[in-house]
Amino acid sequence: MYKVNWDCDLEQKAQDEISSCALPLESNLTENTLRLRYIKSDEDEVLRDVMWAWMSAPLRYGVGIAPNLFHYRIETLANVNSELEDRKIGCSYKSCGPDQQEMLIACVYGAKKLSMNDLIFEEGQTCRCDAYPNSHCSNSLCVTSA
Repeated sequence: MYKVNWDCDLEQKAQDEISSCALPLESNLTENTLRLRYIKSDEDEVLRDVMWAWMSAPLRYGVGIAPNLFHYRIETLANVNSELEDRKIGCSYKSCGPDQQEMLIACVYGAKKLSMNDLIFEEGQTCRCDAYPNSHCSNSLCVTSA
């Protein structure tokens, strides 16, 4: 899996997507969104929970689904793990609701939307970094200057 890079333009798109505090979104962007209530929680704790919610989708819904092929039931994980064409991500969050204790979170990815059975990733050894030229392994992720 290749390390993704932060992209300020994608961050702005994520911010634009949640600016109205409305879900669900009808968008052609590859994105993950989530609304969480955070009474008696701080923002950092809620933001950590978001990644768990997205990454744990196969544990809740993925029984009988090939882990490396896109299926709508594991879309949040697929978006995070897909072989991003430009390996970019941008995220934003906003407090919403009358009491400002709902958090709306969005991450936009630099990849096309996936369709059923699209390849999410190729199975292989950790840090076999041969998908792009000038790649190497760092902290169990592939990094490239390409």
